[in-house]
Amino acid sequence: MANPKKVNIEREIEEIIAEVKQYLPDFDEKKFLQAFEFARNAHADQLRKDGTTPYIWHPIEAVKILVGLRVDEATLITALLHDVPEDTNRTINEVGKLFGEKVAFLVDGVTKLSKVHYKYHMEERQVESLKKLLIHSAKDPRVILVKLADRLHNMRTLDNVNPTKRLRIAKETIEIYVPIANLLGISDLKRTLEDLCFKYLLPTDYKRITEHIEDNQVKQKKTLETTIKIIEKELAKANIKTLKLSGRQKTPYSIFKKTIRKNKEVDELEDLLALRIIVETERDCYLALGIVHSIFRPKPGRFKDYIAVPKPNGYQSLHTVVFGVKGEITEFQIRTEKMHIDGKYGIAAHYFYKDDQYKNEKQSEKNYRQQHSQWAEKILEYQKANYNAEHFLEALKIDIFHDRIFTFTPKGDSIDLPSGASPIDFAYAIHTEVGDNAIKAKINDVIVPLTTTLKTGDVIEIITSDKQKGPDREWLIFTKTNLAKNKIREALRKTSRKIKLSVGKKILQKEFDRAGLGLIEEIPRKKIKELIVKKRDELNCKNLDDILIAIGEGLLDPTNIIKIIYPNKYFQKKQNWLTHKLFPQTSNGKTRVGLKIKAIDKLGAGHDILSILSTQNLNIYKLKITTRGLENVFTMHLTIEIDSFEQLSYICEKLEQVDEIIEVRRHFGEKKIRFLLVAFATLLMWTIHPIITYYLSKGDRFHEYSDLIVYIGIIMLFFLVDNLKKITKRNFPIFRESRNNVLWLLTFLIGNFALITIIAEIYFYELRFNWIIVFGLILFVYAYLVSEYVEYKIESNN
Repeated sequence: MANPKKVNIEREIEEIIAEVKQYLPDFDEKKFLQAFEFARNAHADQLRKDGTTPYIWHPIEAVKILVGLRVDEATLITALLHDVPEDTNRTINEVGKLFGEKVAFLVDGVTKLSKVHYKYHMEERQVESLKKLLIHSAKDPRVILVKLADRLHNMRTLDNVNPTKRLRIAKETIEIYVPIANLLGISDLKRTLEDLCFKYLLPTDYKRITEHIEDNQVKQKKTLETTIKIIEKELAKANIKTLKLSGRQKTPYSIFKKTIRKNKEVDELEDLLALRIIVETERDCYLALGIVHSIFRPKPGRFKDYIAVPKPNGYQSLHTVVFGVKGEITEFQIRTEKMHIDGKYGIAAHYFYKDDQYKNEKQSEKNYRQQHSQWAEKILEYQKANYNAEHFLEALKIDIFHDRIFTFTPKGDSIDLPSGASPIDFAYAIHTEVGDNAIKAKINDVIVPLTTTLKTGDVIEIITSDKQKGPDREWLIFTKTNLAKNKIREALRKTSRKIKLSVGKKILQKEFDRAGLGLIEEIPRKKIKELIVKKRDELNCKNLDDILIAIGEGLLDPTNIIKIIYPNKYFQKKQNWLTHKLFPQTSNGKTRVGLKIKAIDKLGAGHDILSILSTQNLNIYKLKITTRGLENVFTMHLTIEIDSFEQLSYICEKLEQVDEIIEVRRHFGEKKIRFLLVAFATLLMWTIHPIITYYLSKGDRFHEYSDLIVYIGIIMLFFLVDNLKKITKRNFPIFRESRNNVLWLLTFLIGNFALITIIAEIYFYELRFNWIIVFGLILFVYAYLVSEYVEYKIESNN
């Protein structure tokens, strides 16, 4: 009696061959069967994770997925063989000899790197394997199709994997492979992967939303049927040939994302009804849109024309949302059959076309290259740049896998950018010189800061300086593309060491001020040594100056430096008394910080400030605004609740880019009180000093040690004035600026007051002392203060 499993495998292969022959009449059945036998023999002793299924079922399932995409013969054979070199003792060379170099190249692209070579660095091995996969895919897109089919079947059988590995695979899929499918425009495969990841990563939310979908299907079905009848009737009246008109089921993950984006529960969402109209021509798309809008009132702001302006992955369709039957919010997609195929199959769409121009394989590949070459070019650029594993993955997530927006130049040229990009990214995408000399941007004819977040459809004009000015170091905070970041860093590297050191010191000190950590000159040597050791391999830093220069060049993030130097004073869950005072936390784990914002009292300035805060989803705990009418300036004191110090730093930098804002400072109420107490104590001490001296003068032996009173008084004067100056510099950054001499005025006034007090005591109490020592001490005190002031002015002017 035959083995049932064996019969099933043979039957599956027969059905696959029959289906492939329907769209590939010249399919080499013999070669395909040879590849199947080669793979089955190689995997003969292997089972899947469930412990019962022969391993060969996995490549067969991958082939079935690819048959649904109508891929070519080489891709199907690759799918059969893709795990052979990795999991068996058969090699790529054997594959090449038996099935040709093209198949060998495709198989090698899907095969992971050696586990032996990277067994001590598993994460690095995974990233390097991904890097190899994408480089091969950039040269031949069929590699990534096989890998996506492989990943889809693995996701479908994820229940057989241990929970820890299951979560890792699902997370990797949602972060890497879903964006790849989206990038290549394979919407069906993308949505299936998303829902499978959703099921394992957030099982409670998945269950809640799938149950909601099931509960509403009956109600939606009746509404959709009524809507379809109305639309069909009106389209027929207008003589528009409808190829297909049907309801479209939204996926659980797409609904979940909408609940997050709109901050609503699933039962509060409105536009869950969706229909798709497929017509013959592009002209018919717009005519059908007009008919839909004539029947149902469109919802303002919800129309999108992806035909005139396709998405970065080539997707085309008209989208509109209307108040449909009984006022139900209903979404329509209107497209041609070719647009539908492109949207569904993306990179593999050309296999579906019946036109003669697509039957030739070389012409088909050329067409793909024209439509999907941008991401491939970027990956090959990364290869030339020789990025390490960490930088390669970071670049992929930002430049390739990130959600994309499309923006326009005033001439109508489209610029594709990652979501969250700024006009800085746009400027560098046009040309390096435009980026380096940008000063402002005009978005949709409105002048805005260069840090403004761009949206799809924005028309942007970059306003540049007539003089060669170079980029600002702070721009790195607001750029998303690696192109812009690298160009900015390249320009910063060309500046002199002195300027980079000055910029780095200024930036790090600014972050210290925001964290309330005092002066960078006061960082303990032990902390500096620890920092240098941690950054030595990365940047070859030998001292603090090297660290500051790296910050000035944009190679180091100053907030990361603070986290390394003062981990216990950074925002944290468990706090001691001091950190609780500096970073008081709310019951929800957020941190309350005070900000003082000084701005020009101009129409819309307050709105600009609050809109920046609102984009960060911040809770404003307190808000107080005071005005100075004569100066045309207002000051905003507010307390906000934030998640991290990085968020605070980003907000402050963002606010500083607004033209109307004069300054943005972290406000420490406790430090202000502490300073006032010290200043009051200093003043009080010198006020009562003559009284103490008077009572001492009544003693019999007073004149024997009166000289000590003078010497100690002058020395105390030095230490008190110096410490008061340091406390002021440490806690009040405004006093360090060249335009503000209040600190030095107070320092010299207190010093002179104390000196006059000592001179008065000498005169009235007839104190005896050595004039040479006294004048020497006084000269020393004033020489020190003057030298400090000169050094301060030099640093400020630099």
